Amino acid sequence: MNDREIRQILSSNIKLQRKRKGLSQAKLAEKMHISAKYVSDIETCRGWVSPVSLSKLSHALGIEVYELFRPQKAKPNDKNSTVNKCLDDVTLSLKQGFEKFLDNKIKDIRQTY
Repeated sequence: MNDREIRQILSSNIKLQRKRKGLSQAKLAEKMHISAKYVSDIETCRGWVSPVSLSKLSHALGIEVYELFRPQKAKPNDKNSTVNKCLDDVTLSLKQGFEKFLDNKIKDIRQTY
């Protein structure tokens, strides 16, 4: 995992947790005693978070620091989830088509011999 991916995970988790708590960027900033612009910069990967700010963030959001770095699993309405479902459907269709093809070939072979 590179620096950019870590920033994206952190940023999206902060935004997700903030929204779950029903907080605006301004309200979160107020709870942390920082500027709303700094919260915005963090959530948009334009700013990085110091260890002190990480501690303030986790406290303000009521979560542990490590939770801010945990990648989120795809949700059913996620674009990635939709793509994965389509790929699964195509794979299943191909498998079923191949199995049918094999069944027909086996029948042909049995009839021939």
